[in-house]
Amino acid sequence: MRKVVNDKLVYLDTCVISGLAKNVLNESDSEAMVALLSADESESFRFVASSVVLDELNQIPNKHHRTPHLIIYNLFENVRALFKLLLKIALRI
Repeated sequence: MRKVVNDKLVYLDTCVISGLAKNVLNESDSEAMVALLSADESESFRFVASSVVLDELNQIPNKHHRTPHLIIYNLFENVRALFKLLLKIALRI
């Protein structure tokens, strides 16, 4: 039997990733991000970004400033992929 998971989409735009990288998100946005990242396993969120986001991050001219942005972008991508893999293994689907 295959379990169907209905993900809720959370859109990450360049401003959110930049706010995380620079640690300048306002308090309510920071609290919302913490809530999403620490949500119970019964809640399924999928972080998504447009194809433009990575292009915009790669255009940050200073490598020292660009690197933390790219790390955060990739962490969201990798954590999501790892979670899905572990979920499939656990459910044997």
